Amino acid sequence: MLRKIYGIALICFFISVTLFLLWQNQTRELDKTASAATDKKPVAKKSKMIVEQSIKGVYLVDTQKNNTNWELWAENALSNTETSDWRFNDLAVKFYTKERQVYNVKASAALVNIKKKQMYFDNGVVVTSPNGYMMKTKSIRYNFDEKTIQSDETVEITADKNKVKEPIYFKSSNLKVDLNSSIIDIEEVISSRTTQDKRKIDISSREARLYGNNYKVRYQKNVRLKGLNMNLTSYALDLKIARRQKALKTVVALGNVKVISDNRQIEAGKAHLDVGTEILTLTQSPKLTQNQDVLLGEKIVFYVKTKSVSVKSPRAKVDKLELESYEKKPIKSQ
Repeated sequence: MLRKIYGIALICFFISVTLFLLWQNQTRELDKTASAATDKKPVAKKSKMIVEQSIKGVYLVDTQKNNTNWELWAENALSNTETSDWRFNDLAVKFYTKERQVYNVKASAALVNIKKKQMYFDNGVVVTSPNGYMMKTKSIRYNFDEKTIQSDETVEITADKNKVKEPIYFKSSNLKVDLNSSIIDIEEVISSRTTQDKRKIDISSREARLYGNNYKVRYQKNVRLKGLNMNLTSYALDLKIARRQKALKTVVALGNVKVISDNRQIEAGKAHLDVGTEILTLTQSPKLTQNQDVLLGEKIVFYVKTKSVSVKSPRAKVDKLELESYEKKPIKSQ
């Protein structure tokens, strides 16, 4: 009897040990699986905290070698510690030229990064030159190294009536202001000017150059002038302004000059127009063509008001009666 009880107890012991070992092995496998699953979880990266600081009533200045390059005033600003960007609202900036003249810039907003030497103006930008040109565009950028103001947007230019006596208007596809030389370059130009005696002159060209310290204008490439009782085309065209009156004094056309007035066509290498007297002088192999007649000379003078012509050293014969048929004064040979 005792032997039977001992045998049953021994069998139960072996079964218990076997079950315990199986349970322990299974537990280890579960722990490994859980550990592997934990290892596969992504580790959260530490992100840099972005701090933005808001400031009201901002003033900044950029000075190099004891010279001030620009000064900035803004109603408020927001700084970004991660990008070192400053966002300004309702701001005004003074940019100084080499001669210490001032270009004033106003805009609704601007983004400035001093480390990267970047400055962008946006929304309602107006650039005013020392002599009173007001350049309006959507956005501009300032180049710290070159000291230039540039825009790739459409630009409209007018002038301060207190500084420029004759209304002027320019429209162009872009703008570049060199603060070192105070040169203003524009392209794809359409412009108009009204003289003090109410005569309108329209001029277009591929390029034009204005100046922030005087009122000279140079048009270049495919120049077209309409007004003063004539149509004129040339490679280049210079407008010269009287200093005291701030009014258009002379117009000088250069290169492949062609003037058309009524049934006359005059070609020359150079043309000089006195705006006050409306006397047009053509030199550098000038040629006058009217109907079938051609007249060459050393110099041809065209009196715009009376539509008469005088020729110095004429080198071709023409039918004088034909040329005089509709004008008040005859052609004169000098």
